Amino acid sequence: MKKTITINLAGVVFHIEEDAYEILQKYLGSVKQYFLNIQGGAEIQDDIEARIAELFSDLISESKQAISIEDVEAIVKQLGSVEDMMDEDDIPLNASSESSDQNQSSASGNFEEQKKLSRDSANALIGGVLSGVAAYFGINPLWLRLGVVALFFGFTILPSLGGSILVGYLILWIVMPANPNLENKGKFKKFLRSRKDQIVAGVSGGIGAYFNIDPVIIRIIFLVTTFFGGVGLITYIVLWAITPEAKSLTDEIQMEGNPVTLNSIEDQIRKNVKLDDEKAKNNVVKLLSFPFKLMSMVVTGLGPLVKFAFDAIRVFVALILLLLGSSFLFAIVILAGVGLGWIEPNAYSIQTGDFPLGRLASEISPLMVFFASSAAMIPAILLLLLSFSLMAKRNLIIPVVGLVLVGLFFIGAIGSAITIIPFAQKFKEEGNYVETIEYKIKSELVSLNLNPVEGNPDGIYPLELEIHGWEDSTFKLTKRFKAQGKNRKEASSNARLALLNVVQQDSSLIFDSDLTIDPNTPYRAQRLTMNLYVPYGRKFTIDRELSDMLRNTLYPNGYNVGQLEGNVWLFNKKGLKCLTCKEKSEEIQDATESENEEENVD
Repeated sequence: MKKTITINLAGVVFHIEEDAYEILQKYLGSVKQYFLNIQGGAEIQDDIEARIAELFSDLISESKQAISIEDVEAIVKQLGSVEDMMDEDDIPLNASSESSDQNQSSASGNFEEQKKLSRDSANALIGGVLSGVAAYFGINPLWLRLGVVALFFGFTILPSLGGSILVGYLILWIVMPANPNLENKGKFKKFLRSRKDQIVAGVSGGIGAYFNIDPVIIRIIFLVTTFFGGVGLITYIVLWAITPEAKSLTDEIQMEGNPVTLNSIEDQIRKNVKLDDEKAKNNVVKLLSFPFKLMSMVVTGLGPLVKFAFDAIRVFVALILLLLGSSFLFAIVILAGVGLGWIEPNAYSIQTGDFPLGRLASEISPLMVFFASSAAMIPAILLLLLSFSLMAKRNLIIPVVGLVLVGLFFIGAIGSAITIIPFAQKFKEEGNYVETIEYKIKSELVSLNLNPVEGNPDGIYPLELEIHGWEDSTFKLTKRFKAQGKNRKEASSNARLALLNVVQQDSSLIFDSDLTIDPNTPYRAQRLTMNLYVPYGRKFTIDRELSDMLRNTLYPNGYNVGQLEGNVWLFNKKGLKCLTCKEKSEEIQDATESENEEENVD
């Protein structure tokens, strides 16, 4: 049994054993004394404490709640002591870095724990997903972010994967817990926006530190390429958007790829002081950086307006998501009620395209409705949660709720796939039945009319009529009935269950407006395609109400539905002609007389 005490280190509360606390207190006291008279000494102490807090957080787990003396000794060895710094002032930086690397690797073996995939909320740009994945695999988050941006918008021969990227990001955001103290232990330079060498956003300073190039050169490149289609400005804005800022000395050290030790912290402080002095003395830098300073002043001046615009966009997007989510959720509830037979589709004129849910309610199993509704509701609920999160400006999708939603979605999707297979078998094959009728009409003018009937109140049985010309002297109508079934024979039988009357009355052909099908006949996607063949040179009129079923007749010949009313038509070998359309009447009349003369000569 050991006595523990509670401490507050860099704003984080830890339980630490009493003997470990004495060593830690002595270490921090020596650090404070060493950096007491150095410029920026207080900032150095804050960064060292923050670094120790990060390492302590990595040690805490469900099975380990207190910091032990072994933990403190390992961290002191990793960071290095003040005595080491005083004894190694003449040792080159590379040597100290290698030594620190060895210390770090040996110390880390004492308290390395199993890696956990978490969101890096401390270095998050949106949700910390990509920086968390990068930390898990020990890779640079910059390249991961650039890759995701490229896949989101698409590049070269690859299409845009924006939808998949967005859904995948949201799922990972939901299932990955947040960790504000996550550390990326990969050995690489971190690309961050510089807070010290900064004029607008620190992008050029960050690039300069990453590639060891003078940031002034980077700024000149950005400035020059801005005049080439805005490439420089767009690139700068993109890098500004996807790159976090170096907020501490630890970040600045990691930008150069060095381990975080007392030596490296002291060196960084001295570099910052030197950089500030050079900035104050270098007039060339002042001259070259003037355009960027001017841009920074403009951005700063427009800050409140830009903030208001972003807030307005955020609220607008939240309202759109709220409308979409609530509408989608309401539609799913209504459709589920229709599928279960609780709601009459005729009362609400509910249609689902080629899938009349109301007619199929008796054949749909409740399990299929349940699974399909469960899977479909999850995106709607996510849209609502995202809307509320945008309005509240904080993430309301807690990990437990997110895991439950994702689990329900996959259960619903798998259940839907299983239960829909027996139902889909009823529509597996297609069959047809063809009926041909000829009409002998002696009148010079034939009327094609529509007879409204109430055999198809839902409009679920499609009808199509195509009119063609031909050389015979009779009017011929072919009716091709189509339907689905478990096999071709059953599908053909289902097609024969449909009927459409076309009646000849004197000089008129009257088409029923809908198929006649027994109400007890199961829906199997029954449909009808008709082809009417009109003798060449025979005049006819078309009822305006027939336009709903008319296909491939008017538009291929240069006419539209608006010209049907009151006009007379005929077919010749060149196609359909309107005899009474005002804009073409003279041309058509001349063409008709010319054709008649040619026929007489023949």
